[in-house]
Amino acid sequence: HQRISDSLPPAQRADYQDWLQAIKRRVASASQQAALAANGELIALYYELGAQILDREVHAQWGSGFIDAFSKDLRHTFPEVGGFSAKNLRYCRAFFRFYGDPAIWQQPVAKLGQLPWGGADSELATLLARIPWGHHIQIFTKCESVAEARFYIQQTLEQGWSRDVLALQLKSKLYARAGKAVSNFSRT
Repeated sequence: HQRISDSLPPAQRADYQDWLQAIKRRVASASQQAALAANGELIALYYELGAQILDREVHAQWGSGFIDAFSKDLRHTFPEVGGFSAKNLRYCRAFFRFYGDPAIWQQPVAKLGQLPWGGADSELATLLARIPWGHHIQIFTKCESVAEARFYIQQTLEQGWSRDVLALQLKSKLYARAGKAVSNFSRT
């Protein structure tokens, strides 16, 4: 297969190569932005599902097998879409419980829908939308506070941590160590 640049004179070839590189960067950037947008929507969906599940558990009283049945129904309706296992739906509920304002939990679902991210502050919601679900599970199952979780989210974004690196940082209690490092200095 012959490339167009092979048939161009040297000056035009360089111009073409520069233009091609710019287009490649733009395509890569657009692809990355699309992936981030899709990830943000997925994270928002999981947060909302968590709120909905918690509401149904509190108000509908459908019994202890509710999440398992709900999972089955969702997987039957959307066989091509992952993320609806009973285990993951329980993670969605835990995700909402961890980040949502406890006062919001008792609100009717209609009111939850009117609030951005059902009670999470907007700055936090923006951060939450920027990292993958697997990272979230690591964070909210191992952190003791939203402040600690925010630290790990910000570090993940700044340092570009993979899930494995994040897991190691959580295990090594980087948040506690970083806090001690800051407080080792006397105030003058």
